Amino acid sequence: MPKGEWIEFPVGDFVASPERTGNIEFVIYEHGDNHWKRGLVIKGIAIRPKYQVLE
Repeated sequence: MPKGEWIEFPVGDFVASPERTGNIEFVIYEHGDNHWKRGLVIKGIAIRPKYQVLE
């Protein structure tokens, strides 16, 4: 993986509505494994819409 470049991978879905505003908190973990993961450093994220709503 090239250093200093963004990589993109899907990690889940959020459901949002105009009535619910505020901060988003999330965690990333692996199902089915009882061992803690180490060595992953996340310096930033981009949350993008899965579908665009046209009005």
